[in-house]
Amino acid sequence: MDKEECGKEDIEEFTKLIEQFEHAWKPTKEELELIDVGTEHNKRELKIGMLIAADVKNELVALLREYTDIFE
Repeated sequence: MDKEECGKEDIEEFTKLIEQFEHAWKPTKEELELIDVGTEHNKRELKIGMLIAADVKNELVALLREYTDIFE
């Protein structure tokens, strides 16, 4: 095998790896839910993914409400 053939194979392999990498890092299109972590008088809305498990969602919302001051 000469240098030119080896170079073509390397380029093809590199191209395949790039395509796989780009495919692996595409973000998912998840629906988002709007939640209010503020108070009655001070609305603070955030969006979280809807695919999250209910118990994890409840813990996350509680944590976000506890630290609402960081969203100012």
